[in-house]
Amino acid sequence: MIAIVDYGAGNLRSIRRAIEAGGAEVEITSDPAAVRAAERVVLPGVGAAPSAVEALMARGLWEPVRDWGAAGRPLLPVSTC
Repeated sequence: MIAIVDYGAGNLRSIRRAIEAGGAEVEITSDPAAVRAAERVVLPGVGAAPSAVEALMARGLWEPVRDWGAAGRPLLPVSTC
C-alpha cells in the first residue's frame, strides 16, 4: 500500500488518481501508524519545507515521516502547485 500523507497540503485526490492509474493501492491518511505500515510514502505539497514540517508536527506525523526517510525507505515528495 502507498500512503499519501494528509497534513493539510497538496491536491491529494489528483495524486491518488495518478497513482491508482498505475495500478497501485493507495490510502490517504493522517494516521502515523498507517504511515509506518505503508510500503511507500508520498509527501504532497512540500514546496515550503518549514511550514510543511510545522503542519506535520502539529498532526503527529513528523516523526514517522522523518524516520521513514532516515531509514532509506521509498519517500516521494510531490509538489502539486
